[in-house]
Amino acid sequence: MAGWRKSLANLQVYAKRLHAKVVEPGISNGRLVAGKGNLRLLELMDPTKFDPDVDWISLEELQQALLESNSTAVTTIHMCLDICDPSLFEKKRCKPRKGPLACPLGNNQSIPSDYRKKSSPRLKQALDLVAEGKVVLLKIHEFWKDGLSQIRLIQESHNQSDDNKGPSIVELHDGKEADRLRNLFDFQPRLYKLAIVALELLGIPQGHPFHAIHWRAELASMNYAECARRILTAQQQMILSSASSNETKFILLSSLSTDRTRIWRGKEIYAEDSQTALHMLLKHNGPRAFLKVDQVYDALQLRDPIEAAAIDLILAEKASHFATCTSKCSKNCLQCNHSGFFALLAIGMRNKQLKQSYPCWPGGKLPTPATDTISVETTPIQQPSS
Repeated sequence: MAGWRKSLANLQVYAKRLHAKVVEPGISNGRLVAGKGNLRLLELMDPTKFDPDVDWISLEELQQALLESNSTAVTTIHMCLDICDPSLFEKKRCKPRKGPLACPLGNNQSIPSDYRKKSSPRLKQALDLVAEGKVVLLKIHEFWKDGLSQIRLIQESHNQSDDNKGPSIVELHDGKEADRLRNLFDFQPRLYKLAIVALELLGIPQGHPFHAIHWRAELASMNYAECARRILTAQQQMILSSASSNETKFILLSSLSTDRTRIWRGKEIYAEDSQTALHMLLKHNGPRAFLKVDQVYDALQLRDPIEAAAIDLILAEKASHFATCTSKCSKNCLQCNHSGFFALLAIGMRNKQLKQSYPCWPGGKLPTPATDTISVETTPIQQPSS
């Protein structure tokens, strides 16, 4: 989620500079998709926190506009921003590959990637058509979160004194503006209400303290049982350092689930030992057994796993004490966690509430002061978007 928040910020920057409307994507299984998906983007994110100068239109509005403008008068241009070795895609990793990059269009057709080229010929073609008064539908394929920061145009010289200089390269990306927009993002108010409902269903009345530990168990191989024991140790350390009463509940925020359909990467982490580890934390920990949003998933009537991830972030923000694992932690953490944006995003949300966070499972580092600035750029995680 944190990765494609960056993509959405970049899209707004480009839409504003190119005077274009953005077709609202859908969300399916936690990923941005072209089309409706399980829910619409603006059903997850608060549209009042987007740039007010950018027009977002729904897929239905696009289809209606195409009908009204006569589809023969609309030019569709496909632009590719592929940067990845496809053999690594299933592992949710992106490694810039050697040789030509291209995006498949079906029927054995493909288009070359414009990623990091001196200029994007397809974007220039689109702008030239718009300048002629034509309607253009620009479809961007296979971009990862950093792909949109690498679009360039060649600007022809219109000043006679500059003729000898030749064309200039125009950088469309504005990193500072994209960062500003990304930091404004927030969830729909309904998700904050659902988080309160989830707490009540888990037996935590509104206003009562609770603690949370984040476990992003998205590694290809790991000793799940040992990681569960490390979480129990972290829990004990948090109890001692916070002088928590025996009544204070702990919530586990994790990509693991007892239900395969609710896991981001079920084939990789739905191993038998991962389920044993979950039971250690949820069932066999006596009065200190962890709670998890999965336990009330059906009652919340969530339509996509991304909503559970959003609620997890909101619970991380609301928790009295919160521990996660960032890239600067010891092996105690890093052997058990994929180090990505989620942890930093959760810490950033808590910072806005002036709450401290453990950047590593204790007893490692002490909580970070809430005034610390933690940049979400420090540990990039590649998230594909459509």
